[in-house]
Amino acid sequence: MPIDAFCDESGITKSASHCLISAAVAGTRAWATFDEEWNQVLCSFQLPYFHALEFFARKPDGSLKGNYRKLSEDDARSLARRLIEVFEARVIGLVAVVETAAFWQLDEVQRAFLTGGRIKGSEVTYEDGSIGITTSKRLASGKPNAAYFLLFQYVIHEVIAQTEKLASGTTVSLTFDEQHQFEPWAQDLSRLIRADWEYGDRIQSISFGKKTERSPLQIADLIAYTTHRHVERRADSREESVFQRLQKRLSYRYFDETQLRKVLRPQFIV
Repeated sequence: MPIDAFCDESGITKSASHCLISAAVAGTRAWATFDEEWNQVLCSFQLPYFHALEFFARKPDGSLKGNYRKLSEDDARSLARRLIEVFEARVIGLVAVVETAAFWQLDEVQRAFLTGGRIKGSEVTYEDGSIGITTSKRLASGKPNAAYFLLFQYVIHEVIAQTEKLASGTTVSLTFDEQHQFEPWAQDLSRLIRADWEYGDRIQSISFGKKTERSPLQIADLIAYTTHRHVERRADSREESVFQRLQKRLSYRYFDETQLRKVLRPQFIV
């Protein structure tokens, strides 16, 4: 059974203390049912699509804004609850988060490696017999100024790994939210992943789409938004309540300085 993963990002600016990518994962047939049920909920509230940032925004008087301006707070709670129930019935999620300060503490070559750069250099043997690289030269450039691509690779790896546990040999298609800033390197990196990774041939496609047009990207958006508000400790009670409900079906990976150096350890003296 083919698997489809839909992904969204949050915190990609330098000013953000955390950067993350979320993924919502299900079989192709499950997504068809999800899409029908998700849109039925939206139609019952006369909404064309769901966008978390707009949904949680409030006017100075506390009322909702934009497409949600006609909803009461009770309506908003009901909408969030029903959308989450659609997610819980058919989809699993995962989130990868990196502390941007920890990422920027690394040197440029290390950041390039973490974001898809391929390296060569002088080998060194550690006391435990493992091999690392001291002075490194990049073969592929990576994107040392974009922590997004560390998470981009991790999410792809995890989706494939989880899928392989369920059914060996199953193909995976990944759709990321439209991202003009990063899409060119993402496409180049996806080709390297397919060629280099052990299960790279499991990737059927990696593409980008508009969340306003794809309901699976809208649940990925809700996961990304509420998780980012939570990790930055800026979530209000409404956002935190949704996050706590969603996280029951999420796997979670957090990259702080210690975790980043563990990733680098096989290749660098850190």
